Amino acid sequence: MNQAEHAHYRVAVALTPVRSEPSERSEQTTQWHLHQKVEVTDFRPGWCSCVGLRDGYRGWVAEGQLEPAGDDPFGGGCTFVLSRWARLQRDSETLWVSHGCAPDSDWQLQEGAMGPSLPATGIRLCETAHLYLGTPYLWGGTSIWGIDCSGLIQQVYAVHGISLPRDAWQQADSGLKFSDPHKAAAGDLAFFSNDQNRITHVGLVLGDGQILHASSWVRIDRLTGDGIERGATRQKTHRLSHFCKIL
Repeated sequence: MNQAEHAHYRVAVALTPVRSEPSERSEQTTQWHLHQKVEVTDFRPGWCSCVGLRDGYRGWVAEGQLEPAGDDPFGGGCTFVLSRWARLQRDSETLWVSHGCAPDSDWQLQEGAMGPSLPATGIRLCETAHLYLGTPYLWGGTSIWGIDCSGLIQQVYAVHGISLPRDAWQQADSGLKFSDPHKAAAGDLAFFSNDQNRITHVGLVLGDGQILHASSWVRIDRLTGDGIERGATRQKTHRLSHFCKIL
């Protein structure tokens, strides 16, 4: 890799972990998908400090998992994987990629579904979110093989042409904020806080008193006026802070 700072690259593998420090033992803070574009701002042996051009998120990526972005670092990425996963092929190389991946046209679809961004309506957002049901919770995860609460929301909205920040506390300032649960509609976001009033969780309102969110796994639970209640036990698991209307 030509180690020029502030050069544009793209992810060269199906899914790469992004870490808080240049070490395999460091915390995974997010994941970037095939052909996501990044700006490299610094180097360490075997590692690149990057800023994601999609959302401004920063982290360290193993050097071998990036490749030059080409003449147009912002180009491509307008066609999304719309199925839970897809199998892509380029010459003799095969990759399995997750929902929400936006590969360039040099990869050919072998299995799954791809297409342009979907209509941005509450009902369609909820339909997309249902694809993730049963996906295990993974801190920093953004794929069908493991995802966290804010990664789920970011990926779902992305395939509907809406860019959101990466973390729940950042997403909590998006759109129109409101507190009345009776005004919450399908496709709105619900945010939850801890005892210090710090935003720690986000979920997608489905309507009819239901919320889809990633907690242990991607699941549907009951949304009440003060939080989330889990299953038949009605155990309260999260304390409601507020809602955001993005659409």
